[in-house]
Amino acid sequence: MSNIILPGPQKKKRVLIGMPTLNGVPSTKVFASYTEFLAKMAHSKRFSVNAMYIASTYLDVSREEISQAAIDENYDYLLWIDADMVFRTDILDKLYDRNKSVIGGIYSLRGGLGHGPCIYTYNKKRDDYAMFKEWPINKGVIRVDGIGTGLLLIQVEALKKIPAPRFAYLECDTPDKHGNRRRLGEDFSFCHRCMDNGIKIYADTHIWVGHVGEKVWTYRDWQIHQIIEKEGFKDLNVLTVG
Repeated sequence: MSNIILPGPQKKKRVLIGMPTLNGVPSTKVFASYTEFLAKMAHSKRFSVNAMYIASTYLDVSREEISQAAIDENYDYLLWIDADMVFRTDILDKLYDRNKSVIGGIYSLRGGLGHGPCIYTYNKKRDDYAMFKEWPINKGVIRVDGIGTGLLLIQVEALKKIPAPRFAYLECDTPDKHGNRRRLGEDFSFCHRCMDNGIKIYADTHIWVGHVGEKVWTYRDWQIHQIIEKEGFKDLNVLTVG
């Protein structure tokens, strides 16, 4: 008679949710999205989730403190969810299933650059990051050089490979068009350190996130901007409903 061995319950992955905020309290839409997500995670069979909030004008310092806590307290993953993001409750499951060291969802820039996607390529000669000119739609997982940290999942083992500070602003080698010194934001500074330490960055083109400002900016705003430019009305202001 053969023995049948049933697999035991899998150990939950420990995930720290990091939310640095400027004003301390997110908008109503963000709060609703975030609490719905946490409510689902409370019943997750895959993840054990805790959250850490820091209200400060120094985003680089806030991110550094949260990322160090993820390392010191032996979390498996750090999930950044900024205080201006709205999203579906399944984002952690989807990003985790991609099995990447650093991977994020795609969201629209709130102002300027036609509300394009916050994913970027790096130009070594100019020491600068350029936004993707086209929004990749449902193309699976793609490699990027830079990505916004608004909704980003990072394996803590990858964080450990980057010497601290991981989010401190980096000075650029080249000046801006006016000859002034430039520095990278804390998000690009992190991405640059990933590149320097051999850590690849990915974006999941199936995950689109809303970016909250005076409205919820989405892919549709980029799409409308493209139509306006194509028709020769790029100076026209169009109000869209988020």
